[in-house]
Amino acid sequence: MEYEYKSILLTYSSSIEEKHSQLLNEYFAKEWEYVDSISQPISTGTQYEAKGGIIVILKKKKDNLAV
Repeated sequence: MEYEYKSILLTYSSSIEEKHSQLLNEYFAKEWEYVDSISQPISTGTQYEAKGGIIVILKKKKDNLAV
């Protein structure tokens, strides 16, 4: 079984926004499946740490229409 993969970058300042949830739900409704996520912390040189964004990795079964 072959899969196609897609990565989606979700950027945010202090929290994930509702639009990101809606975007992911649209992909899930189209049969994409969650695989993993990658986040990159941003160091500010103090005790405060923020995240610059999250990459969400999705997969979907390939439609093999070719004979």
